[in-house]
Amino acid sequence: MMLNTLNEWTYARVAEFDPALCIVIAQAPVLPQFARRLRERGIVTAYWFVENWRRMPYWEAVAPEYDYFFHIQPDSLTEKLNAIGCSHHACVPTGCDPELHRPVTLDDADQAEFGCELGFAGAGYRNRNHLFAGLTDYDLKLWGVDWHSPELQRFVQGGNQRFDNGDLVRIAQGAQINVNLHASATHTGVDSEYDAVNPRVFEIAACGGFQLSDACRGLDRYFDPGSELPIYENLQELRKQIDHYLARPEERDAIATRARARALKDHTYDVRAQVMLDAIIGTFGSQITASGIRAERTVQDMRDRVRENPALSEYLEAIPGETPFTLEGLDAHIGRFGESWGEAEGIFAYLREMRSYSETLLASQES
Repeated sequence: MMLNTLNEWTYARVAEFDPALCIVIAQAPVLPQFARRLRERGIVTAYWFVENWRRMPYWEAVAPEYDYFFHIQPDSLTEKLNAIGCSHHACVPTGCDPELHRPVTLDDADQAEFGCELGFAGAGYRNRNHLFAGLTDYDLKLWGVDWHSPELQRFVQGGNQRFDNGDLVRIAQGAQINVNLHASATHTGVDSEYDAVNPRVFEIAACGGFQLSDACRGLDRYFDPGSELPIYENLQELRKQIDHYLARPEERDAIATRARARALKDHTYDVRAQVMLDAIIGTFGSQITASGIRAERTVQDMRDRVRENPALSEYLEAIPGETPFTLEGLDAHIGRFGESWGEAEGIFAYLREMRSYSETLLASQES
């Protein structure tokens, strides 16, 4: 019931905005009919599946419903999408946000909390619990949930709790080496078949942190393993890399600087959005442009359209003409509860209260 409520509310907001294109991100609270209903309105739809398809099989029900389907695994999913009738699809990996993922200066308190030889931020999947148990002779700090190995408990920071982006930035800066290991619930170390590059690769690089990553398939498409992102294939190789780079801080800094430059040039979410838009417009551009350019209407625009409605026309005459004709734009011109409303103002007030109540309810459920 909650999912249905969220689906209806999301549909209502999108329909109200009436875009030419709607892109849905994985795990958004929408049902399959969401895309069908938008298509009936002439809205082009796309879905960004930022999940590992082998772990999250719901892609199979979602992909055929959308006009364009984006995913993060470049080779393994292509034939499967074609087989289920999803003809427009492309690989678009995750990325970084330079406004959030950026170098920061750590004060003494931050350095005490986040400074370490080896740092890792993420959930304690089986392979991570196993691999990090082999690194306990280093100055190691772990952040995140589900760290169950008894030998790791003294290294877990923050009481086995989730961390936020502010913590991630300081973790990336505080660790001399950020160890990245893509998650597996079945392996005891590196999953040699893993091909879904995680966001942390791009985020740590944008933060200016030095990292060692497991050899995830396809990673070399985004960073050069020799000069930007050194990789390892097992615990023994990782330990060898750690010893090498702990003894060479200048080499670490040079690699981290090159990785950050690459992340900001090629792997921001602005870049990802442009790739998606280019793909969508290349296929559905004529449908998008056929609907014309959609300009935001002002109160003045609406006055000219509602002359036949005296109540609405009279109400709008009292509002500055350049005011956007949206609930947000009209809000300052709608009386508060208990004041005397005319017919038109009362309708706008009712819509405002319904939206406020619904969004408060949904926010409380999310928290």
